[in-house]
Amino acid sequence: AELLAPSLTALRCATVPSSLPASLSSVDPAQLSTIAFVADPQLTDVYSYSYLWDGSPVLWYIEHSCDVFMRLAYRAMIRFAAPERVFFLGDLMDSPKQLDTVQYAHSLERFRWVFPGPEVGLPRQHFLAGNHDVGYDIDHTRMMFLAAQFERNFGPLNQVVRLTNGASVVMPNTLAMQTSMVSTSMGVEAEHFLGHLPRFPTRPLLLSHVPLWRPPHTQCTSESTRHLREHRGYSYTTMISQATSDQIIRTVQPYYVLSGDDHRQCRITLPQGIVDQTVGTLSWMQGNRYPSYALATVYQPSAEQLTQCRATTAPQRTPEQSRTEADDPTLLCRPHIDVRVCALLPPELLYLAYAVLGVLTVLALLCTPDSALTALASKARSVHMRMRSGSVSEEHSSRRLSDSTVLLPSFMLTRPSTKQRVISSSNSTSRVDERTLAGTDLLSSSLPSPSSSTSSSTSPSSFASQQPCVTELGCAKDDDTAYASLLSGSYYEKTDKQRVLPEPAYRLLDVARFVGVVLPIYLVIEVFKRW
Repeated sequence: AELLAPSLTALRCATVPSSLPASLSSVDPAQLSTIAFVADPQLTDVYSYSYLWDGSPVLWYIEHSCDVFMRLAYRAMIRFAAPERVFFLGDLMDSPKQLDTVQYAHSLERFRWVFPGPEVGLPRQHFLAGNHDVGYDIDHTRMMFLAAQFERNFGPLNQVVRLTNGASVVMPNTLAMQTSMVSTSMGVEAEHFLGHLPRFPTRPLLLSHVPLWRPPHTQCTSESTRHLREHRGYSYTTMISQATSDQIIRTVQPYYVLSGDDHRQCRITLPQGIVDQTVGTLSWMQGNRYPSYALATVYQPSAEQLTQCRATTAPQRTPEQSRTEADDPTLLCRPHIDVRVCALLPPELLYLAYAVLGVLTVLALLCTPDSALTALASKARSVHMRMRSGSVSEEHSSRRLSDSTVLLPSFMLTRPSTKQRVISSSNSTSRVDERTLAGTDLLSSSLPSPSSSTSSSTSPSSFASQQPCVTELGCAKDDDTAYASLLSGSYYEKTDKQRVLPEPAYRLLDVARFVGVVLPIYLVIEVFKRW
């Protein structure tokens, strides 16, 4: 489930019917582009939690769990949706402001492993800077260092991206345009970027790390009923101020806005009539029970369509007249976007399933009667040893093995039992403790009785060479003596008194054996997931 869940989510999200207008279904496929959005991966590091320290196994496991989950989700998204570009909406790492050069290089290497790009043949990537990446309203010198570090590894803080179908995506550093940041070099650069935007053939798509301003108590639609509150703290703000939002919308004039930072999915309509879609975090360690990413299909009218649209005057309609898609002559003249939020399966459910199954298995080993496990183990071992001694045919042994229905691993075959058995011989009857020898059913099932010993195919001389030695007593040098003593039960009379450990100790040994087998298997699974 842990390996298949991301693929099932990506397949479902990639094949969901598009919500684009029906009249766009017959357009040239070259006018449609599929793009993906990833928000706030925030790779967990040593500063994410107070109980972590460099080199600790807990830190390694947390980083490993964080990275593997997002890598599986990202690769599944690429495989099934095949987007031409992937846009990251900021907060790529959790603590770049605290990381030193060596730690940052380690986090950068992890990021490249989790989200591989064009260097391995995957789609191109474009990155917004978040407040975790370059800071917000903190020491100016530190912010300049973080900004240079970000640009060196991820690209410019402000950029315009053109898709293959001609659609434009504007990616400004909106945080730097806040009143408290506008006088900094990053703020001046952002202002200059917006003031010198190229002329777009149609309205562009706008990306912002922090959501744009919305009136208080504006409820989200579709994904949630919550609302985003305006709040500021050290190096963060929950939304762009109203004045800055108005300036950005007035300058860019977008038809759709996508943002991140809040870690939870939310879709609202801004006062300007533009939809702002907030994409939830992809990390399962950032407070969102349903990590997610977004897929979008973008329609862009061709140059010929735009020329025809400019030459055609739309008929004037009164407010009372309705306009449908079929009779709207400007429908093909405007860009459209269909955004689908792809929520992943809560990963804590998978880890909870691991824990529950482990606890149930340990309880079963502690509470199950001996006969439930030992009977199967003894039966399988008995038939196996009888086959080796030649005292039973393969056809008969196959039937005996199939009757047991379970082939237990070798660590269970040595489990002792408190079940007492009585083995009768012509001379005496002795109580046998199976703790003496694992799988001693072979003795009671394969040894001939004294009355039939002369007709048995197993001779005393061949018995000692074919049967394993009883390790507690050693091997008798005289084959005839060993064979006779086994028949008389004298071995068991000696070992019946050698009860070294109490029964609870043997049950704890079962649990230890279980852990010893399961733990390597789990580690192999984790290594396989990384691969």
